Amino acid sequence: MSAQNRLRTSRDRSAYLAYLRRVRSRCAVGIMIAAGFLLFAAQMRKADPDAAAMRPEVFREPRQTPVAARQFSVDSDGKSYLVTTFFEYDQSALVVSTNNKLTLKPVLQLFRWRDMLNVNDLCVIWGDNVASEVYKDMNFYQGAYTCFPRYKEGRASVAARNYRGNQLAHNHILTNDPKLRRRLGSVRAGDQIRIKGKLVGYAYQGQVLRISSFTRDDNVCETIWLEDFEILKRHQPVLRAVIVLVVVAAAGLAGGIIAVSWRIMRLRQEETGKKWASRVRK
Repeated sequence: MSAQNRLRTSRDRSAYLAYLRRVRSRCAVGIMIAAGFLLFAAQMRKADPDAAAMRPEVFREPRQTPVAARQFSVDSDGKSYLVTTFFEYDQSALVVSTNNKLTLKPVLQLFRWRDMLNVNDLCVIWGDNVASEVYKDMNFYQGAYTCFPRYKEGRASVAARNYRGNQLAHNHILTNDPKLRRRLGSVRAGDQIRIKGKLVGYAYQGQVLRISSFTRDDNVCETIWLEDFEILKRHQPVLRAVIVLVVVAAAGLAGGIIAVSWRIMRLRQEETGKKWASRVRK
Protein backbone atom coordinates (compact mmCIF):
# COMPACT_ATOMS: atom_id res chain seq x y z
CA MET A 1 0.00 0.00 0.00
CA SER A 2 1.37 3.42 -0.91
CA ALA A 3 2.02 6.07 1.71
CA GLN A 4 -0.86 8.15 0.29
CA ASN A 5 -3.33 5.25 0.59
CA ARG A 6 -2.15 4.47 4.12
CA LEU A 7 -2.69 8.11 5.06
CA ARG A 8 -6.20 8.08 3.55
CA THR A 9 -7.03 4.83 5.38
CA SER A 10 -5.74 6.26 8.65
CA ARG A 11 -7.83 9.42 8.20
CA ASP A 12 -10.93 7.39 7.33
CA ARG A 13 -10.45 5.23 10.41
CA SER A 14 -9.97 8.28 12.64
CA ALA A 15 -13.09 9.92 11.18
CA TYR A 16 -15.07 6.72 11.71
CA LEU A 17 -13.90 6.44 15.32
CA ALA A 18 -14.85 10.07 15.92
CA TYR A 19 -18.29 9.39 14.44
CA LEU A 20 -18.78 6.35 16.69
CA ARG A 21 -17.79 8.39 19.74
CA ARG A 22 -20.34 11.08 18.82
CA VAL A 23 -23.03 8.42 18.46
CA ARG A 24 -22.11 6.98 21.86
CA SER A 25 -22.21 10.41 23.47
CA ARG A 26 -25.63 11.16 22.00
CA CYS A 27 -26.95 7.82 23.23
CA ALA A 28 -25.64 8.66 26.71
CA VAL A 29 -27.37 12.05 26.58
CA GLY A 30 -30.58 10.33 25.49
CA ILE A 31 -30.38 7.95 28.46
CA MET A 32 -29.85 10.87 30.86
CA ILE A 33 -32.88 12.65 29.40
CA ALA A 34 -34.93 9.45 29.73
CA ALA A 35 -33.78 9.03 33.34
CA GLY A 36 -34.80 12.60 34.11
CA PHE A 37 -38.22 12.05 32.56
CA LEU A 38 -38.71 8.82 34.52
CA LEU A 39 -37.88 10.60 37.78
CA PHE A 40 -40.42 13.29 36.89
CA ALA A 41 -42.97 10.65 35.87
CA ALA A 42 -42.44 8.79 39.14
CA GLN A 43 -43.49 11.92 41.00
CA MET A 44 -46.48 12.38 38.70
CA ARG A 45 -47.51 8.75 39.31
CA LYS A 46 -47.84 9.53 43.01
CA ALA A 47 -50.75 11.86 42.29
CA ASP A 48 -54.00 10.30 43.51
CA PRO A 49 -57.14 10.38 41.38
CA ASP A 50 -59.91 12.77 42.38
CA ALA A 51 -63.24 11.55 43.70
CA ALA A 52 -64.89 13.41 40.82
CA ALA A 53 -63.12 11.03 38.42
CA MET A 54 -64.59 7.92 40.07
CA ARG A 55 -67.15 5.64 38.51
CA PRO A 56 -70.47 5.47 40.44
CA GLU A 57 -69.96 1.78 41.23
CA VAL A 58 -66.93 2.58 43.40
CA PHE A 59 -69.12 4.40 45.95
CA ARG A 60 -71.33 1.34 46.55
CA GLU A 61 -70.95 -1.39 49.14
CA PRO A 62 -69.90 -4.86 47.92
CA ARG A 63 -72.75 -7.27 47.23
CA GLN A 64 -72.47 -10.57 49.09
CA THR A 65 -75.04 -13.33 48.56
CA PRO A 66 -75.05 -16.75 50.28
CA VAL A 67 -74.68 -19.78 48.03
CA ALA A 68 -74.78 -23.48 48.72
CA ALA A 69 -71.35 -24.65 49.81
CA ARG A 70 -69.60 -26.41 46.94
CA GLN A 71 -66.19 -27.98 46.62
CA PHE A 72 -64.15 -28.35 43.45
CA SER A 73 -60.56 -29.14 42.51
CA VAL A 74 -58.33 -26.66 40.72
CA ASP A 75 -54.97 -27.38 39.08
CA SER A 76 -52.40 -24.59 39.12
CA ASP A 77 -48.65 -24.75 38.59
CA GLY A 78 -48.76 -28.54 38.62
CA LYS A 79 -50.54 -28.70 41.99
CA SER A 80 -54.13 -29.59 42.82
CA TYR A 81 -56.07 -27.41 45.26
CA LEU A 82 -59.47 -27.99 46.87
CA VAL A 83 -61.66 -24.87 46.83
CA THR A 84 -64.84 -24.46 48.93
CA THR A 85 -67.32 -21.70 48.04
CA PHE A 86 -69.44 -19.83 50.61
CA PHE A 87 -70.77 -16.55 49.14
CA GLU A 88 -71.29 -14.87 45.79
CA TYR A 89 -69.26 -11.66 45.82
CA ASP A 90 -69.39 -8.55 43.62
CA GLN A 91 -67.20 -5.59 44.49
CA SER A 92 -66.24 -2.35 42.74
CA ALA A 93 -63.41 -0.40 44.33
CA LEU A 94 -60.37 1.85 44.00
CA VAL A 95 -57.04 0.02 44.11
CA VAL A 96 -54.58 1.59 46.56
CA SER A 97 -51.89 -1.12 46.50
CA THR A 98 -51.12 -4.36 44.63
CA ASN A 99 -48.98 -7.43 45.17
CA ASN A 100 -48.57 -9.45 41.98
CA LYS A 101 -47.14 -12.75 43.17
CA LEU A 102 -46.52 -14.07 39.67
CA THR A 103 -43.55 -11.70 39.43
CA LEU A 104 -42.09 -13.43 42.51
CA LYS A 105 -42.68 -16.95 41.23
CA PRO A 106 -39.00 -18.00 40.96
CA VAL A 107 -38.29 -16.76 44.51
CA LEU A 108 -41.40 -18.41 45.93
CA GLN A 109 -40.51 -21.71 44.31
CA LEU A 110 -36.93 -21.45 45.56
CA PHE A 111 -38.23 -21.34 49.12
CA ARG A 112 -40.76 -24.11 48.42
CA TRP A 113 -43.83 -21.88 48.72
CA ARG A 114 -46.06 -23.57 46.19
CA ASP A 115 -49.24 -21.51 46.67
CA MET A 116 -49.43 -20.22 43.11
CA LEU A 117 -53.23 -20.26 43.04
CA ASN A 118 -53.24 -16.97 44.97
CA VAL A 119 -51.74 -14.98 42.10
CA ASN A 120 -52.45 -11.44 43.28
CA ASP A 121 -53.41 -9.46 46.37
CA LEU A 122 -55.37 -6.25 45.84
CA CYS A 123 -55.76 -3.68 48.59
CA VAL A 124 -58.88 -1.65 47.79
CA ILE A 125 -61.17 1.02 49.23
CA TRP A 126 -64.69 2.15 48.35
CA GLY A 127 -67.70 4.12 49.58
CA ASP A 128 -67.03 7.00 51.99
CA ASN A 129 -63.29 6.37 51.87
CA VAL A 130 -63.43 7.36 48.20
CA ALA A 131 -66.07 10.09 48.44
CA SER A 132 -64.17 11.95 51.20
CA GLU A 133 -60.82 11.58 49.37
CA VAL A 134 -59.31 10.48 52.68
CA TYR A 135 -56.92 8.28 50.68
CA LYS A 136 -55.03 11.45 49.70
CA ASP A 137 -54.11 11.89 53.37
CA MET A 138 -52.79 8.33 53.67
CA ASN A 139 -50.08 5.97 52.53
CA PHE A 140 -50.96 2.29 52.20
CA TYR A 141 -48.57 -0.51 53.15
CA GLN A 142 -49.09 -4.05 51.94
CA GLY A 143 -47.55 -7.34 53.03
CA ALA A 144 -48.28 -10.97 52.25
CA TYR A 145 -51.19 -11.06 54.69
CA THR A 146 -52.04 -7.46 55.48
CA CYS A 147 -52.75 -4.04 54.06
CA PHE A 148 -53.01 -1.06 56.36
CA PRO A 149 -53.02 2.74 56.04
CA ARG A 150 -50.83 5.29 57.76
CA TYR A 151 -51.74 8.93 57.99
CA LYS A 152 -49.45 11.35 56.21
CA GLU A 153 -47.56 13.80 58.38
CA GLY A 154 -49.81 16.58 59.60
CA ARG A 155 -52.98 14.93 58.22
CA ALA A 156 -53.86 12.54 61.05
CA SER A 157 -56.65 14.61 62.64
CA VAL A 158 -58.45 15.18 59.34
CA ALA A 159 -57.97 11.64 58.07
CA ALA A 160 -59.07 10.02 61.33
CA ARG A 161 -62.45 11.75 61.06
CA ASN A 162 -63.07 10.56 57.50
CA TYR A 163 -61.51 7.09 57.38
CA ARG A 164 -63.80 4.05 57.56
CA GLY A 165 -62.00 0.85 58.54
CA ASN A 166 -64.82 -1.30 57.17
CA GLN A 167 -64.42 0.18 53.69
CA LEU A 168 -60.93 -1.16 53.09
CA ALA A 169 -60.24 -4.75 52.05
CA HIS A 170 -57.21 -6.87 51.33
CA ASN A 171 -58.37 -9.29 48.66
CA HIS A 172 -56.46 -12.52 48.03
CA ILE A 173 -57.33 -13.33 44.41
CA LEU A 174 -57.39 -16.96 43.24
CA THR A 175 -57.49 -17.97 39.59
CA ASN A 176 -55.83 -20.33 37.15
CA ASP A 177 -57.27 -18.58 34.09
CA PRO A 178 -54.41 -17.12 31.96
CA LYS A 179 -56.54 -14.23 30.65
CA LEU A 180 -57.64 -13.18 34.12
CA ARG A 181 -54.06 -13.47 35.36
CA ARG A 182 -52.81 -11.15 32.63
CA ARG A 183 -55.56 -8.65 33.36
CA LEU A 184 -54.76 -8.74 37.07
CA GLY A 185 -51.08 -8.26 36.32
CA SER A 186 -51.80 -4.97 34.54
CA VAL A 187 -53.57 -3.38 37.52
CA ARG A 188 -51.85 -0.50 39.29
CA ALA A 189 -52.68 1.68 42.28
CA GLY A 190 -55.25 4.29 41.27
CA ASP A 191 -57.16 1.99 38.93
CA GLN A 192 -60.87 1.41 39.47
CA ILE A 193 -61.90 -2.23 39.23
CA ARG A 194 -64.79 -4.64 39.53
CA ILE A 195 -64.32 -8.12 41.00
CA LYS A 196 -66.91 -10.87 40.60
CA GLY A 197 -66.55 -14.32 42.07
CA LYS A 198 -66.96 -16.36 45.23
CA LEU A 199 -65.73 -15.93 48.78
CA VAL A 200 -63.93 -19.20 49.44
CA GLY A 201 -61.55 -21.24 51.49
CA TYR A 202 -58.93 -23.43 49.87
CA ALA A 203 -56.57 -26.21 50.84
CA TYR A 204 -53.62 -28.15 49.47
CA GLN A 205 -52.98 -31.78 50.44
CA GLY A 206 -55.44 -31.49 53.32
CA GLN A 207 -53.84 -28.34 54.73
CA VAL A 208 -56.11 -25.28 54.77
CA LEU A 209 -54.22 -22.34 53.27
CA ARG A 210 -56.82 -19.61 53.71
CA ILE A 211 -60.50 -19.07 54.53
CA SER A 212 -62.16 -15.81 53.53
CA SER A 213 -63.68 -13.29 55.87
CA PHE A 214 -67.45 -12.98 55.42
CA THR A 215 -67.81 -9.47 56.83
CA ARG A 216 -66.02 -6.17 56.32
CA ASP A 217 -65.96 -5.43 60.05
CA ASP A 218 -63.41 -7.98 61.31
CA ASN A 219 -60.20 -6.70 59.65
CA VAL A 220 -59.66 -10.15 58.12
CA CYS A 221 -58.79 -10.57 54.44
CA GLU A 222 -61.20 -11.68 51.74
CA THR A 223 -60.21 -14.74 49.71
CA ILE A 224 -61.91 -14.64 46.31
CA TRP A 225 -62.21 -17.26 43.59
CA LEU A 226 -62.22 -14.95 40.57
CA GLU A 227 -64.86 -15.48 37.88
CA ASP A 228 -64.79 -12.10 36.16
CA PHE A 229 -62.53 -9.07 36.44
CA GLU A 230 -63.03 -5.65 34.88
CA ILE A 231 -60.86 -2.56 34.96
CA LEU A 232 -63.51 0.15 35.09
CA LYS A 233 -61.06 3.02 34.63
CA ARG A 234 -57.28 3.16 34.53
CA HIS A 235 -55.37 5.86 36.38
CA GLN A 236 -53.11 8.02 34.17
CA PRO A 237 -53.19 5.68 31.15
CA VAL A 238 -51.36 8.13 28.84
CA LEU A 239 -48.54 8.69 31.33
CA ARG A 240 -48.17 4.94 31.86
CA ALA A 241 -47.97 4.33 28.11
CA VAL A 242 -45.35 7.06 27.71
CA ILE A 243 -43.31 5.58 30.57
CA VAL A 244 -43.27 2.21 28.81
CA LEU A 245 -42.13 3.84 25.56
CA VAL A 246 -39.38 5.79 27.33
CA VAL A 247 -38.13 2.66 29.12
CA VAL A 248 -38.03 0.76 25.81
CA ALA A 249 -36.22 3.66 24.12
CA ALA A 250 -33.71 3.89 26.98
CA ALA A 251 -33.06 0.16 26.73
CA GLY A 252 -32.44 0.58 22.99
CA LEU A 253 -30.02 3.45 23.63
CA ALA A 254 -28.18 1.38 26.24
CA GLY A 255 -27.89 -1.43 23.71
CA GLY A 256 -26.56 1.09 21.19
CA ILE A 257 -23.88 2.26 23.63
CA ILE A 258 -22.78 -1.33 24.21
CA ALA A 259 -22.64 -2.09 20.47
CA VAL A 260 -20.78 1.12 19.61
CA SER A 261 -18.32 0.67 22.48
CA TRP A 262 -17.62 -2.87 21.32
CA ARG A 263 -17.00 -1.62 17.77
CA ILE A 264 -14.63 1.11 19.00
CA MET A 265 -12.73 -1.46 21.05
CA ARG A 266 -12.39 -3.76 18.03
CA LEU A 267 -11.10 -0.93 15.83
CA ARG A 268 -8.54 0.03 18.45
CA GLN A 269 -7.41 -3.58 18.72
CA GLU A 270 -7.03 -3.80 14.94
CA GLU A 271 -5.08 -0.55 14.89
CA THR A 272 -2.78 -1.73 17.68
CA GLY A 273 -2.24 -5.03 15.89
CA LYS A 274 -1.27 -3.28 12.68
CA LYS A 275 1.21 -1.05 14.51
CA TRP A 276 2.90 -4.06 16.08
CA ALA A 277 3.00 -5.85 12.74
CA SER A 278 4.60 -2.78 11.14
CA ARG A 279 7.28 -2.64 13.84
CA VAL A 280 8.05 -6.34 13.43
CA ARG A 281 8.52 -5.90 9.68
CA LYS A 282 10.92 -3.04 10.29
